[in-house]
Amino acid sequence: MSLLREYVKIILLESEIVEHDGAGIIIVREFDGIWKVLGLEDDDGMDFPKGSAEAGEDPMETARRETEEEASLVAADLDFRWGKDPLIIDGHLFLYLAATDANPKIQKNPESGKREHKSVQWLSFDEAEKSALYFLRPGVVWAREKVHLDEE
Repeated sequence: MSLLREYVKIILLESEIVEHDGAGIIIVREFDGIWKVLGLEDDDGMDFPKGSAEAGEDPMETARRETEEEASLVAADLDFRWGKDPLIIDGHLFLYLAATDANPKIQKNPESGKREHKSVQWLSFDEAEKSALYFLRPGVVWAREKVHLDEE
C-alpha cells in the first residue's frame, strides 16, 4: 500500500494542479510610443478578456480561450514579453499581461450566441484604471508597473 501512496503523491506533485475560478489577459499595444490597454465596454464599466474556468483547464488555458472568445485574439497574436507569472486577485482570478499588434473585435459567445461586450477600446493606463470594473483595477496598476519597468 505504501508504494501506491508514493505513486499518487508523485503524480499529484507532477500535475501542478492549480485551483482557480477564472482567468484573463490584460492586453496592451504600443501606439506611437505610448502603451494603451485593451478595454471591453460593458454596462458596468471597462472589462478585460476574462472568464470562468472550464473543467480541467489551467489558468493560462482559461485566459487564452476567453481572450479568443471575447476579443478574437488567438495565442499567436499574444506576446507574453513580461513573463507568464500572473497577478492573482482575491485568491481566485488569474490575470496575465500580453502585448499584441493584432486588431481585436467583439464576436458572439459561441455558447450563448450573444455579444458579451459593446465595443473594444484602446485606453491610456489612467483611463483604464478609472473605468475598469472595480475588482480589475489592481490589474491595471500591476500591468502599468510591468510595462513601464520594461521601458527603463
